[in-house]
Amino acid sequence: MSQQRDLPESMAWRVIGKLESGQTQRSVTDAVGVARSVLTARRNRIENATQLQRQLLLATGRRVSSQTVRNRLHEGWLYARRRMVCIPLTPRHRATRRRWAAEHRDWEQNDWSQVLFTDES
Repeated sequence: MSQQRDLPESMAWRVIGKLESGQTQRSVTDAVGVARSVLTARRNRIENATQLQRQLLLATGRRVSSQTVRNRLHEGWLYARRRMVCIPLTPRHRATRRRWAAEHRDWEQNDWSQVLFTDES
């Protein structure tokens, strides 16, 4: 059976069920007909190509380059995602925002028309 490079969402739940029932990753990929690298990447969405390369080496004993991992993932329409950089809100920030929202809850359209929103500090 030829192997798919992509794992449709409809099949993802079947795979998760098989893995949670204790089946090995190899038996699941053989049954589903998907490449092991695609399954590994789908299960570990936040890992980069180098980390996936290391996992494949441990799982299969084969050494592949991180560029090969990237190429296989691109064939399966999986691309790197950068996490959005933001400052986490402290409890004090959250309380201040809630208080502000409560104070402005009853404002009408004409009240908001007098406000200038800007992203400048």
